[in-house]
Amino acid sequence: MEKKRRVLMYGIGVLLAAFVLIFMQGVSYAADPDAWRSMTMLGTVVNKNVDAREITLSDSLNNRITFGVDTRVKRFDQVAVGDKVVADYYLSLSTDIRRATKEEKKTPFVELDKSDELPPNCTLKAGGIKMYRAVVTVIGTDRFLQLIQVKGPKGGVYTVRTLNPNVLGKDKITVGDTAIVTYTEPIITSLKKR
Repeated sequence: MEKKRRVLMYGIGVLLAAFVLIFMQGVSYAADPDAWRSMTMLGTVVNKNVDAREITLSDSLNNRITFGVDTRVKRFDQVAVGDKVVADYYLSLSTDIRRATKEEKKTPFVELDKSDELPPNCTLKAGGIKMYRAVVTVIGTDRFLQLIQVKGPKGGVYTVRTLNPNVLGKDKITVGDTAIVTYTEPIITSLKKR
């Protein structure tokens, strides 16, 4: 009986240690200075601008997202509207998100004159990454991963990563809120036909 009790206590200790390690990984992730997060998308090309190095993809739910395309992506000119592709990309970063004012709701989408620094190992173009400000509806949040899923003014659904996890939660930005978000364009780093 004593042996079973020791084994049980040992098992509980291992589980607690594992929980602490998982929690600590989350804490260190949130404090990680490298804010860019890499993602993969299966999509269909619905629009393409070779000169601007931009492409719009539609996912399986018909959400349309416009991406900048890194200059290191080879054969970008060979991808055509209608092609099914696999795209690796850097997720959009939100530099500001808050509840929208009545005045801001009058201009729901603006491409800003300013730009932000490029993600690591990215060679998109001189001048940095495009920045936008949009009035959106928050449709999902993940405080642990610092992700906010929004429906934009043009009907598209996309995900941004916030640099300020304190904007999410009770009495802050929550699902259903109309918010204004300033964010970077997502950048494709690899694009392949499937």
